[in-house]
Amino acid sequence: MPESAASKFHGEQNAVPVAPNVPVDPSVNTWSRFISTFEASEFTDWVDESLSWKKTCYIGDWSPLLKMRVRGPDSKAFFEYLSTNQWPNFQPN
Repeated sequence: MPESAASKFHGEQNAVPVAPNVPVDPSVNTWSRFISTFEASEFTDWVDESLSWKKTCYIGDWSPLLKMRVRGPDSKAFFEYLSTNQWPNFQPN
């Protein structure tokens, strides 16, 4: 869904209150409740999404929890310390 459409969807009076930080796809049929809002449980199907970590790579968090931005010359070293892999193509800042 284009960002403008998602913003419009979040601004509408919905029968189901959606989490403002989670992507919205009106074609999704499976939702889960997180505190007082709902978010999509799956966008394609559970098998496809369960194997996504094995077939591809992602860095992200789609939950409505607090987000933080890490900046500075030691940001790469920080993430390499946290993860099991090195980040050779990652550029700080």
